[in-house]
Amino acid sequence: MVAFQRLAVEDLLDPYLSFPEATRKAPDTAAFVLALMIIRHFLGDEWILDNLDASSRTDGFMRLYAMEPAQEYIQNWKVIDLAEMLFNLQSILGFEECVTQMRTEALIESSVAELDIGRMLYIYNFDFNFVKRTSVKGADYDLEIKLDRWTVCADFKCKLENTPITANTIIGTLTKVRSQLPSTKPGMLFVKVPQNWMLKYLHAQLMADSARSFFAKRFPTNCFCQILHISIPSQQWVCVANPQVQRSGKP
Repeated sequence: MVAFQRLAVEDLLDPYLSFPEATRKAPDTAAFVLALMIIRHFLGDEWILDNLDASSRTDGFMRLYAMEPAQEYIQNWKVIDLAEMLFNLQSILGFEECVTQMRTEALIESSVAELDIGRMLYIYNFDFNFVKRTSVKGADYDLEIKLDRWTVCADFKCKLENTPITANTIIGTLTKVRSQLPSTKPGMLFVKVPQNWMLKYLHAQLMADSARSFFAKRFPTNCFCQILHISIPSQQWVCVANPQVQRSGKP
């Protein structure tokens, strides 16, 4: 597991004040430079070279571009967004596991999505922690969320950008996520979907209907799900309650 020192606001303020005046007066530039400092602190120079370096011959989820202004803006925003999540979530129990995972996994999009879920819970003041992976079916989930007297086990899946949107894709993903949760405890299923799914007609309705179909046919009575579709620079989600939970009176 990665060991690192906590990063305080003062650690960023001093470098910011040392920026040239032109940089400080350009908010996007200053934010980007500070973001790189935060990412370097938690993930290291090698990670930056492997995943952000624009000179690489391979494309990547976080790869920086300088040839297309629109794509350059999106990729720069991803860098700032990742840095914000790393900084704000560093005090959450189990955060080190996320950093270790991000440093070692080839597909970082999934690790970034886990931080996205953490940020959503953090913003709404939920008491939660990240969980170390066990690779044991039925006990290999990502988060524990405290809701009143209950500890809810939560797992998520991230659909990659090139994944086509179909009902079977969503139902299959929910089925896989459900298999990783304990059968005797309350559960939450999170699915982060690609931004390009939002371009499809009635995409939100398709996702909600697919989730309801999953609950109706598989009866996972201790679960409900959140399907998140992330846009630049905002994020939205579809929440589908399990009718079996409502009828049984369980949380």
